[in-house]
Amino acid sequence: VGQLLGVFGSAMCATIERYEAAGAISETTAFLARAIADPSTSDPGRSLLRPSSFHYGPEIFADSFVFLGDAGFSSNLPLIPVLYRGSDIVICLDSSGYTPLTLRTSIAREVARAINALQDIGCTRIHFDIDAYANDPVSFHTVRPPNKSSDSLLIILTLAKNMEDLDFDPLANAASGGFCANSSASYESADYNRLVSFVRHKVRSQIPLIKKRIEDFNKNQL
Repeated sequence: VGQLLGVFGSAMCATIERYEAAGAISETTAFLARAIADPSTSDPGRSLLRPSSFHYGPEIFADSFVFLGDAGFSSNLPLIPVLYRGSDIVICLDSSGYTPLTLRTSIAREVARAINALQDIGCTRIHFDIDAYANDPVSFHTVRPPNKSSDSLLIILTLAKNMEDLDFDPLANAASGGFCANSSASYESADYNRLVSFVRHKVRSQIPLIKKRIEDFNKNQL
């Protein structure tokens, strides 16, 4: 479940932690295990990867338990659950709080962690274009999921202000301690709308290119 929480984000983790404090964690984990059970097996916990050992400690791992943790401890990119299931095309909004002044370096560090996590579940032929990841509004990468005979296409957008017509920079806002910072994530309505407008504009502007790359990818897979 720790890996899958990368999809839900830190707000989900904070909610789960409150449930844990209230003593209701077993009911919550059981529900999540059923909800995201591996469709290829009747075992509801088979597809759930254990969180990083330094967070919980390896001594408490047991087959009869499902543990919750922030997916960022092992990989901040929500790729594991969908690639484990062999998805052909994955569109990912990477909302990591990269440092603007060292954007490429911090992205390369996060990608290295993602590669380790992907290798842990059996992925091969992993190719990330770090320069495109850091500099382009949308970047395209490939990976061969486990038990799959063809590659999957990864389409990734970040919160970097790498388009001239964007008037807001979430990463700079976070670096200066603004409302996008992890340590002070508190949104007023206007703040939320500003961030959503940024993402909406960035995604919509890249749709023609995304469609073209998906078409090319599908042709090459035939």
